[in-house]
Amino acid sequence: MASGKLTPRQKMINMMYLVLTALLALNVSKEILDAFVVVERSLMTSVDKVENQNENIYAQFEAAMGENAAKAKEWNDKAQDVRAHSNDLYNYIQAVKEHLIEEVGGYDEEGRPLKMDNREIPANYLLVKEKKAYELKEKIDEFRNFLVATVPNNEGIINNLETIFNTDKVKNGDVKSDWEKATFEHYPLMAVVTFLTKMQADVRTAETDVISDLQTNIGKYDVKVNKLDATAIVPNSYVFTGDTFTAELFIAAFDTTKVPTVTIYNDYDEEGNPVGEGIQVPVKNGRGIYKVPAQREGVFTWGGSVEIQTPSGAQKFNVDPRTYQVAKSAAVISPTKMNVLYRGVDNPIDVSVPGISPSNLKVTCSGGGLSGSNGSFIVQPGDGEKAIISVSAVDEDGKTKNIGQMEFRIKRIPPPNALIAGKQDGKISKNALSGTQGIAAVLFDFPFDIQYKVTSFTVRAQQGEYVQTVRVQGNAFNQEVRSLIQDMKPGSDISFTNIMAKGPDGTKKCGAIVFTVQ
Repeated sequence: MASGKLTPRQKMINMMYLVLTALLALNVSKEILDAFVVVERSLMTSVDKVENQNENIYAQFEAAMGENAAKAKEWNDKAQDVRAHSNDLYNYIQAVKEHLIEEVGGYDEEGRPLKMDNREIPANYLLVKEKKAYELKEKIDEFRNFLVATVPNNEGIINNLETIFNTDKVKNGDVKSDWEKATFEHYPLMAVVTFLTKMQADVRTAETDVISDLQTNIGKYDVKVNKLDATAIVPNSYVFTGDTFTAELFIAAFDTTKVPTVTIYNDYDEEGNPVGEGIQVPVKNGRGIYKVPAQREGVFTWGGSVEIQTPSGAQKFNVDPRTYQVAKSAAVISPTKMNVLYRGVDNPIDVSVPGISPSNLKVTCSGGGLSGSNGSFIVQPGDGEKAIISVSAVDEDGKTKNIGQMEFRIKRIPPPNALIAGKQDGKISKNALSGTQGIAAVLFDFPFDIQYKVTSFTVRAQQGEYVQTVRVQGNAFNQEVRSLIQDMKPGSDISFTNIMAKGPDGTKKCGAIVFTVQ
């Protein structure tokens, strides 16, 4: 979203919106007004989906505050300001819509506003008497300027905001019209309502863009080092015969204009002091490159020192002795992008090392609980973002040697999909809908067999002139819901929102279900 790209569905709705607007200049037929009803409802469905996405992002801000408030507070505060400004403008537009529909007498039996072709009421309220359009323009300008100031370094979002919320005069031939008149003058009620709903969709989409950009700043300016010290990068501490062991030694936070002297030692006494003069290795980009052919199996020791000129003179920093292991070649294929553990369920893992008995392996987990033995284990992830599985082995002399480790990302189980009669949206017959027991929650294409049960939901549907709302506890349709379904007219919409489902990792909110009853 941060790039301002629209989904195919949103692009289609925008295209329909432009075509229908053009057709209004030619003929305001009932069919065109009905088409505006379809577009307006589609826009509201898109708004619901974007709002769910925004709530997920705000939940991530809350999680970041819980993990490190000092790092996340600045960006969370800005995100909450965006939320408040977005809600203010969205609710203002909603109030304008509701007033217009109230002025024409509400909705007909099919849920469409009465007097959809009325031009006088929108003109008086927006341009002549109440002049709400002029007030709306000021609020849009204020909202746009606020968002631009919130993301001053994201040119893509700024350009998108200035385009979507452009309230400059509109050129029509050789004449320029005020934005207020160009947007609302001479248009019938249903077109005006659709225009306002599109503005609400733009508000929510812009909110997504900005808070997504703010989220990327959490941790962006973390300080990675805070002292001058010697360190080493060892890509592989477990090497196969025929390969080459490689290590890079360098000074962290060093001046790139100074070239260090890097010395490698392969022999140490019992107190950990280097034996002999050692060998100097070539330095590239401030890093000492140590390479040695792996010609035979075994465990080999190496260490070293890095000497560099500082303002106070030459200083030497030692790299503590460490080992690497050479073993016979064996293919190991790992799906690196799938190193994921899921919180709330048991995650089985198998651990093996070529040439070492599973009973001699010691496996530990940082960032979660671990149980099991003999190469088969179960990981229960903790509350952090990652877990590290470390493996060591006991040799024939009883000494423990580090073999290696692997980092896993910890993720929450995604929310399940809410289904009614196996569907999430579209058309459904009244008999099929009323014959359904309730709402199911299913997690599609997930590696674990996890069961969810819906605990509550809200139903909204047109009943007569009014939209009725029913709040249900549990997953089953109660008599009030079934009566509401039986009273629905063909072609009217029914929505199931605020669907909460409980699983092994807690209660989650599912996406909304919207049907058109046939």
